[in-house]
Amino acid sequence: MLPGAANLHDDLVAISCASDSLCVAVDANRGRVLSSARPAGGLRAWKAVTIDPESLGASLVCVSCPSRTFCLAADQYGDVFRSSRPTGGRHAWRATDLSGLLPAYQGLESVAAVSCSSSSMCVVDGAAGEVISSRHPGRGRRAWGVVSIGETMTSLCVAVDDAGNLVTSTTPWNRRRAWRVTRLDPPYSDPPASYTYPLLDVSCPSLSLCVAIDGAGDMFASKYPAGGAAEWKRTTLSGDRGSPDFADAYGVVSCVSRALCVAVGTGAAEVSTDPTARSPHWATRDIDPDGGSTDGSNPMTDVSCPTVALCVAVDSDFNVLTSTTPALASPPWIFSYLYYGEGNATYVSCPSVTLCVAVDNVVELFTTTTPASPPTEPQDGATNWNLTTGATPNDPTAITCRSTSLCVVVGDGALTTSTNPTGGAQAWTYTRVHDPHPLTDVSCGSTSRCIAVDDAGNILLGTRRASSAH
Repeated sequence: MLPGAANLHDDLVAISCASDSLCVAVDANRGRVLSSARPAGGLRAWKAVTIDPESLGASLVCVSCPSRTFCLAADQYGDVFRSSRPTGGRHAWRATDLSGLLPAYQGLESVAAVSCSSSSMCVVDGAAGEVISSRHPGRGRRAWGVVSIGETMTSLCVAVDDAGNLVTSTTPWNRRRAWRVTRLDPPYSDPPASYTYPLLDVSCPSLSLCVAIDGAGDMFASKYPAGGAAEWKRTTLSGDRGSPDFADAYGVVSCVSRALCVAVGTGAAEVSTDPTARSPHWATRDIDPDGGSTDGSNPMTDVSCPTVALCVAVDSDFNVLTSTTPALASPPWIFSYLYYGEGNATYVSCPSVTLCVAVDNVVELFTTTTPASPPTEPQDGATNWNLTTGATPNDPTAITCRSTSLCVVVGDGALTTSTNPTGGAQAWTYTRVHDPHPLTDVSCGSTSRCIAVDDAGNILLGTRRASSAH
């Protein structure tokens, strides 16, 4: 057991071993590096030093040591720490602030992973899909540059259906032969006989990560989503897949990056901090320990996690649950009740920590610019959520906010869009869609291009220049 592990065994989040004579681990909550030149030498062979004090965030999330003379660690907020003497104590580590290189729309700079092939090549994976790289990581901030993967999200679109099929495209705007259908969730012989569980939701935060969920509690993750069924790994969540109660336990999933994926359903959440690992681990979190909304009568209907430091979930009775530490078992999620809502199904999208937008099925829309703040009266009303009526189409079925300056709501034969979601009903534009079938979901790869699907298997493409989807 490493130093201090008796009271922070859940906080060690990453480890890198350059050889059998150097291993370095980092913890998430105390900003510490734990290193050893004799990793197998027992407790006394390890040394713990604080390199990321609370003033910098104290939330180390990853480390990479390509050799005994170079290590690079990073925290959640965009700080990287390098050392040519990883076991040399606190003063052997130098900090560089890279937070300004991360996308501003996140509201909170967030690092997901770091990898160094040598002391002359390091790559930092941002939670939004961007890549920060340097051939001279020891030379400070000016030696780093950004390649934004998030901005090229239109080169990958993924949809799922209720027959266990995955539909992908790397050229979605080329209508002919652009889409590939893959049977991701084949029929099971037991239980029940020859039954195919529907794929319920999919989340793709970047080109190199998609996570889907089916009606039996199986999670599917891929680093190459368009590569066919062989590129997807199935993980069965704990529970009896033959139980009617378990079959619909989890229905929606939201991923920030490989650092955080959250699935919600009835009464709990499943959380993974590395869904594409060789042996993925999903941990069950009771997101409403005090009873509140998730007693089984009001299943969670949607969840949105803009960063690893914020997740917002909603249920079918206008209850809202938020967490600023969704990867951890505690503290519990904060419960609030939108008491003035009249609908019975809600959807939510949070493009940043400064905006969340929720809708119901009776044309009511709710917005907040402080989703992480606890409501004044948690059991009587979520006072930091504002109500707008007449801003959504009839029978809304989904909402997506690509950024704080673009939100789209789809429903029965129409959609509404806004570049100022908190601006009231007048800030939303209604567009009739030439499709006889109800729209069921929508996703925007950029602020100028969106794709919607309907319940008949049709795909609708929309651009900023277009007056309607087509």
